[in-house]
Amino acid sequence: MKACRRKYIEWGAAGIGALALFLFFFRILPYHLFHREQTQLFLLATEPLAGYLRHPAALARLSGDFLTQFFYYEGGGPAIMAVVLLLWGVVVFRLLVPYMGRWAWIPTVLAVAWEAGRQCGLSYPLSGTIALTGIGGVLLLCRSCMRRSWKSGLPVSILAVLSGYWLFGCGDWSSRWYNMPDFGREYLLALDSEMYFGRSEKVRKLLAEGEYRSPFTAYYYNLLNAQQNRLPDRLMDGYQPASQGLFLPVAPHSTYLTIYAANEVWFALGDMTMAEHAAMLGMIFSPHHTGARAVKRLAEINLVNGDEAAAMKYLRLLQKTMCYRDWAERRIPGKQTAEV
Repeated sequence: MKACRRKYIEWGAAGIGALALFLFFFRILPYHLFHREQTQLFLLATEPLAGYLRHPAALARLSGDFLTQFFYYEGGGPAIMAVVLLLWGVVVFRLLVPYMGRWAWIPTVLAVAWEAGRQCGLSYPLSGTIALTGIGGVLLLCRSCMRRSWKSGLPVSILAVLSGYWLFGCGDWSSRWYNMPDFGREYLLALDSEMYFGRSEKVRKLLAEGEYRSPFTAYYYNLLNAQQNRLPDRLMDGYQPASQGLFLPVAPHSTYLTIYAANEVWFALGDMTMAEHAAMLGMIFSPHHTGARAVKRLAEINLVNGDEAAAMKYLRLLQKTMCYRDWAERRIPGKQTAEV
């Protein structure tokens, strides 16, 4: 009876922890997850999928990239993040509980908080957490085999470790080993993402409530008002850093976030050469050197230019995705909808 009650307490605590993680990423840091999806392109095609098998951590990278594409949906990213971090916590707890007893929850909470902090960055992939969880699962399997029989457990453990390295690697340590939420960056990503989603009223609300002043915020303030034919009347109602609030620089010192956003005004003005230049550079210098958002924009640019062959190159890529397939098919030359 006591063991049963303890199990209920453990799973209740896990459920509360998962809910807390979901609410954190859903209410406090959702746009970091939206942005990470925008700078990735997961293709359901033989060649890209086979490419995962040629490198260590094949399963971790494949599953991480596959799940990241669903960050596109509101609530999808926080739900996935909560489940993945919960599994990481369960593995850590199971590893430590035989040695620490009920006190194993303390390092477990710290491990989950540390990994959640790393996931607050833009360059740390979801596969990093999946890799650590997989490594922990392999260690649990090895311990279980060794406890049953040392003679039969040793070869199984060696095989499990070798297979585990190929499937999960040894974790992603190319990014920072720790991270913290950046709320200033979250606000800028909120402006950028809401403009990308076309939710102008949400953008206006963010601009009205935000106290963060920068050329980036002024740029979106002016772009939003220009698109709604309100720029002459409202130009001086917001923060204006001279000409920097009209065009974001595409220069060696620019971040990829700035370059990504810079193409928006050129596209709105109809300068497709500059829009294409900024979209390509933003994609090249992004963490994964690709991105669904940039590919969509490049397809739109070539459709506007009348270069159907170039447009189809990008549309065919998007047809091989799960989230953008319908978007691409509505824009195929000769099959475009009236709205398009």
